[in-house]
Formats: sequence, C-alpha cells, structure tokens
Amino acid sequence: MIEGGGVLLAGAALGPAVNVWVTRQLARRGLGRSPAWRSAIRWMLPAVLGVGWAAMWSTMGWTAVLPAHLAWFTVTSALVVTDLEHKFIPNSILYPGTAVTATLLSVGAFVDPASGRMGTAVAGAVVSLVGMGLLEVSGMGALGLGDVKL
Repeated sequence: MIEGGGVLLAGAALGPAVNVWVTRQLARRGLGRSPAWRSAIRWMLPAVLGVGWAAMWSTMGWTAVLPAHLAWFTVTSALVVTDLEHKFIPNSILYPGTAVTATLLSVGAFVDPASGRMGTAVAGAVVSLVGMGLLEVSGMGALGLGDVKL
C-alpha cells in the first residue's frame, strides 16, 4: 500500500505530464503560454497536484472512489490554471476529464456502495448547475458560461 508521501510524489510527478497535455490542447486552439506562465506552471502544477493528492489521501484513505477524486482534482487544477492564464475553459480538457471522472466515480460507487452516494452527488451537481446558471443569466457579469459549465 502506498503511504501519503508516495501519493505526494506521485501527484508531483504527474504535474509535468498534465502541463504537456494542457499545452497541447491550448496549441490546438492557437493559444500559447507566455514565458512568465511557462516558468510558473513548471513548479505550480506539480506542487498543487502533489499537495492536493496527499491531502485527499490523508483525509479519505484508500477507497474505491479515491481514483475519481484524484482525476477530478487533476482536471480541475489544469482548468483553473488555463482559466487564470487565458480566461478560457477548453472543452477539450473539460469533457474528457468529466467523462473519466464520472466513469471512475460510477465504478467506485458500484464496487463499494458505502464509499459514495451517487444520488446525493447527482442532486448536488444539479443544484449547483441551476444556481450557477441563475447567476449567469441574472446579468451581473460575474460568471461566464464557461464558469457555469465548469
């Protein structure tokens, strides 16, 4: 079994690979990374993923839904960095990440029904989507459709 330090290192080691994937997705849209962002992201994603993965491991321990949480955190971290840099949430990152996370969560909930409450999660997602949608259409300008979609 992997201890918390191993999870921290695994998350940190994944950071550069996530950065390469995000950079490729942005290049498909004709967006590049500025030199300042390139140097910041080189250390930012490994640090965020390492600490985030270790925090999830320490609070959850090994459960059947842990891989779904790690996938969600990884994709969300990539999207936050991209949104901060470009004010843009690419579907080419969001949609595959959502599919992978939903699949892992479904499998985890099926394998260990006590570890997840799928109905509660779906209800929470629907309530969140409706609430964010109402904020977006209220015309206050604080949220864009990409933020609601996220």
